[in-house]
Amino acid sequence: MILPGGYAPLPPDVWKVWTVAFADLESAASLTLSRDRLIQASTKLGIASAAEHTKALVDDRLLAELDTDKPAEFLQSHRLFPLADGFGAIENEPGVYQIAREGRIMIRANQPVYAIWCMLPIIARSGTQ
Repeated sequence: MILPGGYAPLPPDVWKVWTVAFADLESAASLTLSRDRLIQASTKLGIASAAEHTKALVDDRLLAELDTDKPAEFLQSHRLFPLADGFGAIENEPGVYQIAREGRIMIRANQPVYAIWCMLPIIARSGTQ
């Protein structure tokens, strides 16, 4: 994984958990991709120790948790870089935005999701840690 000023080598199973965070676009768009959901999805794929890997990725800041009740705190402490092209608002659907890659619409999102959508996988913070 490339980071500013260097890179982070990840063991294969940790890398697999990290990539699973990108796989569920619907959950990411609706801010329902939680730590628990990521662990469940990773476990279903046969990744051993998914809970421990997820915790390590969050602790190492390779995954970020967003407290949806306090988005300003998150935005003040993270520097975000887009992974795709924002196509902006849909003309006939107020409050709905599009995100695309290579001209193909990948996701439709509301304004807050569109505003913070980025390369850093974001998982919504749940009551259980």
